[in-house]
Amino acid sequence: MAIVGIGVGPSFVRARVPLVLVSDAFTAADATVLTSYSALWVKHAAGSNTGDATIDANRLHNTNDAGQHVYYRSDFAPTSADYRVEADVVQKSDNDLSTMGVIGRADATAVTHYLARYNANGNAWQLFSVVAAAATQLGSNAVQVLTNDQAYRLALDMSGSSIVLLVDGAPKVTAVNTAIAAAGLAGVRTSQAATSSVGIHLDNFAVRQ
Repeated sequence: MAIVGIGVGPSFVRARVPLVLVSDAFTAADATVLTSYSALWVKHAAGSNTGDATIDANRLHNTNDAGQHVYYRSDFAPTSADYRVEADVVQKSDNDLSTMGVIGRADATAVTHYLARYNANGNAWQLFSVVAAAATQLGSNAVQVLTNDQAYRLALDMSGSSIVLLVDGAPKVTAVNTAIAAAGLAGVRTSQAATSSVGIHLDNFAVRQ
């Protein structure tokens, strides 16, 4: 994190401002598969079904099936386990199926990570700890009906045992959890059917530390 000054004279304080370590706007031709778009995105073998997430209109969405896909960025090397993973969530239409979210402290081999997501089946923001493929929901559903084609800034903030899901800067789900302590990797997780005009899409991915 960068150190910046706020105020002057006796009121001067030092504040820590997270730096953007990784960012991606998914700028690609329609129907581009994520791993073809950039080799920096690695598909998690154990955490993914067949098929791939796809880019349309410069946004990422799941393939049009019930599969789950987990990807992480190979170029992210956190200096500690305390960081934030962010992305814009955009609902094209509510199909009561699609889920999309960001992951942090992810293991490259085991299906282990924290997940902050939006679930169209229930219209809710959800926070999970996933350890060896076993998912435990942290906190309760934060119900919010999304407006189609409007961007909502989703963030997964991890600081020690404090795990927080934020939307547009406001905490929606907070938890204290020690299941995953390693810094791991950051990425995205998609599941359930979505197309270029249906379901939950993701844009403007970023990692801050």
